[in-house]
Amino acid sequence: MTKEINTVLIGETGSGKSTFINYLANLFFDGSLTNLKVAIPTKYLSTNLNYLHNEDDLDDETKSKTLNCQCYTFQIENVNFNFIDTPGISDTGGYLQDNENVDKIFDTIQSFNDITALVLVLNGTQARMTINVKNVLERFRDRIPDIIYNNMIIILTKCQSHTVNFNPKTIDLPLTSCSVFYMQNSAFSSDSSQWNQMITQILQRDWQISVKTMNDIIKRLISLTPISTETFKTMQDDRNTIRSLLHESRLMIMEIQQLEDEIIGLEQASSIYNSNVQKYQNFIKEKDILVNKIVITPYHNTICLNCNQVCHERCSLTETTEVGEKVLQRCAVIGSNGKCTVCKAHCSFDNHYHDRKLITPVHRTLKAIANDIQTRSLAAKENKEKVDMKCETVQETKKLIEDALNEQYNKVKESCYRIKQTCKGFNVVEELYIFINLLKIDCNSLNSQSVIRRSTRFIEKLEKLCNDLQDNVTTDGCYSSPNIGKREKSRSTTKPSLAMNVSNKSSRSPLMPSSIPTNEIDNIFGSRHSLNEKPSIDGIEDKNEIRRLKSDVQRKPSCPNELL
Repeated sequence: MTKEINTVLIGETGSGKSTFINYLANLFFDGSLTNLKVAIPTKYLSTNLNYLHNEDDLDDETKSKTLNCQCYTFQIENVNFNFIDTPGISDTGGYLQDNENVDKIFDTIQSFNDITALVLVLNGTQARMTINVKNVLERFRDRIPDIIYNNMIIILTKCQSHTVNFNPKTIDLPLTSCSVFYMQNSAFSSDSSQWNQMITQILQRDWQISVKTMNDIIKRLISLTPISTETFKTMQDDRNTIRSLLHESRLMIMEIQQLEDEIIGLEQASSIYNSNVQKYQNFIKEKDILVNKIVITPYHNTICLNCNQVCHERCSLTETTEVGEKVLQRCAVIGSNGKCTVCKAHCSFDNHYHDRKLITPVHRTLKAIANDIQTRSLAAKENKEKVDMKCETVQETKKLIEDALNEQYNKVKESCYRIKQTCKGFNVVEELYIFINLLKIDCNSLNSQSVIRRSTRFIEKLEKLCNDLQDNVTTDGCYSSPNIGKREKSRSTTKPSLAMNVSNKSSRSPLMPSSIPTNEIDNIFGSRHSLNEKPSIDGIEDKNEIRRLKSDVQRKPSCPNELL
């Protein structure tokens, strides 16, 4: 079964990541200073190996030569050494280009099931942390799980252990045990046509030491235990969860305000409908009217058919039941002109008749139903019931959202503590305060005092969470959050206690895979490139250079590999 050793290279533009790949190619393909194996083209050399590459602008030292992540695989028996060359950070492409490159790097990392090491390549000739180096560290600090630092390797390029200017202790990362290697990569950074004898001998010495360093790096990689890239995905999921939960919480508060506004409107409508119910509840009205009451009499009376009244009670004329009989002309109430003197309209005698009844007007009270008022009353009752039901529903919805908002806080809190356990470099407090400031701005647009109070309580809970996260420093002292009171953007300033311990080859026996015995690895990587061969100083006229070469040979660097 083939074993995969996946190693990711990161660093600023021009630090030497691609050159490191070329040195590895010479280690695996038995290259030499006079027969350089080139996997990645340089300013002076074209590729002569069958590897794909993404190099561009080879003559522009300010731009990243590597445009995309590219994997270079070197195989020894049943072990595949996969080295992922990545785009450099802090080139002239600017902030947006750096963001794009960092996303490419972490997408590539998560495409593997595991990684064996994360190699940080830095320019060892720099005396202090430059802005570019700080930018590189800043870019990766909050995206690298803490467990990866156990498998981190630092390579200081363009120097040897005795010429290095950069102090690895100044690296602001939670490193507890980290291998440091030195690589003089001058063989690929200069024009071979300009090499004279002295330069060639110096480069030969540097070449032998660098190839030996490559050998030690391979042994170190073999000894490391691979780490699942699921930790990267889990951490990214937690980060996205926090941002999503905070954004959802913000939307919930705005939705609560909208529901509060709707409740106020519904309550006002309910009050209006209730007033209408009261206003139109008396849709049955009483009416006082005059009605004619008929009373039967034992005698006959002269009655007007038009006026519907008794004009002459107890008429003495002979009783007649026919209307308009001529005999009625002699009735006492009928004038000489044949008109009734009692009727208001002075009706003619022929509109009168005799009947044994009296017609008496009486007052009566009637209960009249006003249909239009009844309709309004019923509509007001129905609308009030609907509004009250909807108001109750909206209030229930508001209560559910308020409960969900509390649950959102619990989820945010859980995710914050989980991500701090995974990556101490991630400034979760800063993320929280970005949201808190947005939420405070939103409060200015809130109308309801109850919603403002609830929003304020939610903000206070988040601020307390920030304080708790700040105070929750782990026992190893690596986690220190930014000043909550100032709310400034800052990263962890607590630097781990580092100690440089030099280990030589005799005191270390790297663990090897069972399929590759230790002696076989030594034969593969040690037989052709031995440091026992002292570089010749014949023909070198510079006395200072002679003394330096003699001193280097006497010093005989041990592996050159140090542990942080």
